[in-house]
Amino acid sequence: MSSTTAQEARTPGRRAGVPSVLAGHHLAGRLAELPLPTAAIPRLTRLIQEEVEAALATADKDRFSSAEIAAAGADPQVLEALRKLRRDQERARALRAAGIHELSPKQREALLTHVKEGR
Repeated sequence: MSSTTAQEARTPGRRAGVPSVLAGHHLAGRLAELPLPTAAIPRLTRLIQEEVEAALATADKDRFSSAEIAAAGADPQVLEALRKLRRDQERARALRAAGIHELSPKQREALLTHVKEGR
């Protein structure tokens, strides 16, 4: 097994807020080190990512709502930061659902330019 310390320093791994192409690429690289058929690696990568996303979605359902946290006497600044975080998470889910994360950087840039010009 090869050393991936330098690669791990650049990859978000568990700390990634949302599933990312970089984390998926890192996972595929790790799977490639296993004695698996090459054709199975993309499918296995998708399966693992889907399982992680499902687990995170389940965890999201079990969290306290903003109203419950406010009722418990949370600091307004903390509450606003929490609301912003949850809005960002919802936007990220919508972008993933639309398949934006699968576009190349050039395609994403073209899409962003198109959206900005359309407004």
